[in-house]
Amino acid sequence: VTINAVKSGMVRVACEKIKDMLDKLPRDRNQPVSNMRIGIICYTKVLHFFNINKDLATPKHMVVSDVEDIFVPLQEGFLADPMESRELLDVLLDQIPNMFNINNSSPASESVYAPVIQAGCEALKANNCPGKILMFHSSGLPTAEAPGKLKPHEDKKLLGSNKEHLLWTAADKVYSTVAKQCVDAGVGVDTFLFTSQHVDLATMGLEHHQRLANLRRHVILGSTNHAQ
Repeated sequence: VTINAVKSGMVRVACEKIKDMLDKLPRDRNQPVSNMRIGIICYTKVLHFFNINKDLATPKHMVVSDVEDIFVPLQEGFLADPMESRELLDVLLDQIPNMFNINNSSPASESVYAPVIQAGCEALKANNCPGKILMFHSSGLPTAEAPGKLKPHEDKKLLGSNKEHLLWTAADKVYSTVAKQCVDAGVGVDTFLFTSQHVDLATMGLEHHQRLANLRRHVILGSTNHAQ
């Protein structure tokens, strides 16, 4: 929910599409409803967790600013049955675009990346279930102070030279560690990139190199053009 994510319309479109997905979640054969559970994390240079326990009147918002040693601030209510908590999820997904709107707050321009995946993985592990993390990322390189912070990893002069392989070498071992944690926990990661900025896929894509899941990049996003 960085300023780029908000201004581009990505946050609003993502929330709308997640609401649509709630009606189409996969279910086991001969089961009338899905047994999947869902949790939501928003992030800039800090992580925003939401309690969507069905017994609450409204979603509860918690912020974790210590991204050096990430933890999930709640066990009960983070992962919820989307049917039982549907009203809360609808309210939350309607609120998020306005919650981080530049007119209502001061969105950060920098973001983290690796700590978000770590938090999602830890939440699934704590609930003794495998699962999948869907990342919607629009701020280019994660430059906020946190594990996995990256600097530009691009030098066109190396293209076609005997040093070109350096462009495809991971710049931070944190991502290898995160990828292994996900593999061990049975957690997949699908990342959707919405940015025209330089993105160090050699490093940030390590979990995808481990065949955990998929990565897609959308260079230009407009909420009107991408509403379908």
